[in-house]
Amino acid sequence: MDIDIGLSQEQRDTIADGLGRLLADTYVLYGKTHGFHWNVTGPMFNTLHLMFMEQYTELWTALDEIAERIRALGLMAPHGGSTLAGFPPSRKPSNIHRPWTWCASWWPAMKRWHEQRAACSPLLMRPMINPVQTS
Repeated sequence: MDIDIGLSQEQRDTIADGLGRLLADTYVLYGKTHGFHWNVTGPMFNTLHLMFMEQYTELWTALDEIAERIRALGLMAPHGGSTLAGFPPSRKPSNIHRPWTWCASWWPAMKRWHEQRAACSPLLMRPMINPVQTS
């Protein structure tokens, strides 16, 4: 599709690839966070349950934002497990089964995600251009 947003096709492809990686990492972190929300137990149940809900809600919103930015570049947003699997994760996911270690593993992943998102924020904050419009 020919769109004119001041970026070459190569530049749009490069940006979309970076955003696709962010999208894939966000899906992984969303799933991990939602799983913690579902499975938390113990004396900190209410605090952690609500904290994880707030975080997975933020991640869900970010998924839509990131995908729409990829579409605004005139490319298809990756979706589904097999498509997103093409983007290697920034970090190997861990399988942690002891609830008391969840926060210890989740916090660094959430911190990395916020840093990665901040690096992409100039792209996420630009006004969107509808890729369907033609001039």
